[in-house]
Amino acid sequence: MQQREFEKLDETVEGAARHACRALVALDELRTSPDPVLRAAYRDLHDLLGDLGGLRAQLGVMHLVESLHLSA
Repeated sequence: MQQREFEKLDETVEGAARHACRALVALDELRTSPDPVLRAAYRDLHDLLGDLGGLRAQLGVMHLVESLHLSA
């Protein structure tokens, strides 16, 4: 994968995380909602942010490995 492809993927994931973060902040009241479905939706959004963070970390590792491979 080329440098620009890694950058584009990282930018896309970062943008998705930014949108999810804004939604999580806006929906903070759902965290303590008496409705279990709404609480679950909030938790799912919270988990999505964690997943996106993990994806960014994996992309970083892949990019590092690719860079080391190309320089060898």
